[in-house]
Amino acid sequence: MDRKPEKLLAAHKEGRLIEVAYEMSHGGRENRLSVSDLLAELHNKGDIDLIDAFSGLQKNTPNGPDFFSSRHLFEKALPTLTASVVEVMVCIQHLATEAGNDLAANTVFEPFIDFLATDPTRPSQALDAIHEAPDKWASFVFPAILAGTRISLEEYFWHAVKLVDHASADIGRNAIYALGRIPYPEGSPYPKRVMEQVVHAVKKKSDDADMAVVIKTTSSLARINATLEEKSHEVISIALEKGSDLALYAATEEFGFHTNDLPGQLLNIFISHIPRIKSENKGAIDNIDFGISALFKKDTNLAIECLENILLSNRDTSSLKMFDSVIHEILSMGLSTLNHLLTRWFIKGDRVLCTAIREILESVHGNQMKLEIDPKALPNNDPITFILLAHKAIGYLFFKPVTASSIIVSLLRVAKDDAAMKDLEELLLDPILMNYPGSVPDFLECQVSKEPENVSAFIKSVMARFDKYMENIRGIGEIPELLPALKQREAYTRNFNRQMSASYKQAMKGSIVEMIATKSVILYGRSSINYVQQGTSGPSRMEIPMQAHSVEMEFPRRHNLDPFGLEYMLRLFRAERLVAR
Repeated sequence: MDRKPEKLLAAHKEGRLIEVAYEMSHGGRENRLSVSDLLAELHNKGDIDLIDAFSGLQKNTPNGPDFFSSRHLFEKALPTLTASVVEVMVCIQHLATEAGNDLAANTVFEPFIDFLATDPTRPSQALDAIHEAPDKWASFVFPAILAGTRISLEEYFWHAVKLVDHASADIGRNAIYALGRIPYPEGSPYPKRVMEQVVHAVKKKSDDADMAVVIKTTSSLARINATLEEKSHEVISIALEKGSDLALYAATEEFGFHTNDLPGQLLNIFISHIPRIKSENKGAIDNIDFGISALFKKDTNLAIECLENILLSNRDTSSLKMFDSVIHEILSMGLSTLNHLLTRWFIKGDRVLCTAIREILESVHGNQMKLEIDPKALPNNDPITFILLAHKAIGYLFFKPVTASSIIVSLLRVAKDDAAMKDLEELLLDPILMNYPGSVPDFLECQVSKEPENVSAFIKSVMARFDKYMENIRGIGEIPELLPALKQREAYTRNFNRQMSASYKQAMKGSIVEMIATKSVILYGRSSINYVQQGTSGPSRMEIPMQAHSVEMEFPRRHNLDPFGLEYMLRLFRAERLVAR
């Protein structure tokens, strides 16, 4: 970027400093850094007042510059500015408040810490302002303490300890939080003293916000000092029992962002309390989602148990769809994990767990997945268990017939009882083959040569019976009385088209296609014509021929003949459970 201070100076006089700086910053990271350096230089010379300009930055200004990109210019310039600490605090508070609930709202405090640390007098000035107006500046305790510890660890550590018992509860909470975020050197005695403070706080206080801060600080201490691990278990357990929503949210943050760093016992404590989270708490659910997906890489069995407990504890309101990172992680781990899950959860039979398997498969587009029963997850070789698994596969995966068929075929491999295998053959014929005469026969024909001899024999038998069934159906011929009149078919088609059109319009609302593409209506013709600008030669004509596009979906035949009977059968299969004998 060409350095153009005169452009910024003119913009400052016109009251457009931020808009012009934002325009100049386009073109990559180097440009942004160059603009920030130039803004700092002009401010330090006294030519512009950067603090005053950004103290008036608004987030939702019509046709104005992007709020966070503009704020980023200020954040990069801040550490090198020469300015009054209190004036900067006013500006920082405005920028954090204006950001609202955005996750990036408080990132502006990081450069403020660097600003304070560049001058040994600034952290003490910030603390003086906090003492004078504690209700106004409570959120600045953390950056003031952290910046001060870069200058004198001992001095500002004890400043933080004194603030823990401040009359203002917000000051005390921020002091405890700061104590847990100080980068202590290895072998430092300070973490043990911090633990004394949190033990005192968890016994003396009971406010939900206090318990949340205690959880965060204690978890941080346990991660950096192994000798404090046992004490941290006791403190966090008490805090979670005393606290409510905020304490639980703090636990989900520690679980979600520090899964791989948490000591084993502390991780188990968080996992035991996580099911208490309400499913409507989107932020906490996102933290749990991130944590469980990381836990799958660390300990798959523990991750499965954790996920099960959450779904079962909120069976009426929860769904695996809330955990999109978990779904992605399960699919990325290969079919063995998914096979284990479907066997385990179908045997348990709980609706929320079985539905979770369907939700995983619904997130996969393209060809239907071919799954198998995991023999290691089977509790026994009881024929009833095999029939239950087949019923669950049909009940929950009926509209993915190839997947349901692959599960039943895998059951034929492990089932040793002739009666059970015969029952599985019947289920493969009816309702699977009789409802899906297209994709399922193709799958079974490919599978015959891959299966053991006894399984191949059963597949051949069921295919022969299906062929005979279809031959009998075709032998009946057309029955005029069962054929709807042309008028009725046209009325149905019009109604169906109206429903599809309304569904399409609803799906397009807010979609990315609607945001990035323009819509045009073609009245007639076989191609569309556009004009594209190419350099200085003017627009050139581009003709795009129209092409056919079709989508095919196989629908169960019985749905047209007996929809209520089909739905009743599927509901029965879903509701079945194993009873202990």
